[in-house]
Amino acid sequence: MRPRSPIAGWRSDVSRRLRHRAIAGAKRQHPARQFEATSFEIGGGVAAAVNEQISLYATASYETNLGGSHRETIKGNLGLQVTW
Repeated sequence: MRPRSPIAGWRSDVSRRLRHRAIAGAKRQHPARQFEATSFEIGGGVAAAVNEQISLYATASYETNLGGSHRETIKGNLGLQVTW
């Protein structure tokens, strides 16, 4: 989803993700349930054009599990993009 920004040179972004992970192997000694996880992640970001060649951006996201043992992840990125 990329909403249009009313401010020229700015872009925004929103993301969401539902994941289910399962790890399997022939030599597994633990019940399969210990190797499965379902999580939900939501995040967003903005980018601003300084000029035609340079942009600044920032993103952040939060992820948590849906059931099972408690797990949270908070991520962020700041960056500079140069095009030539």
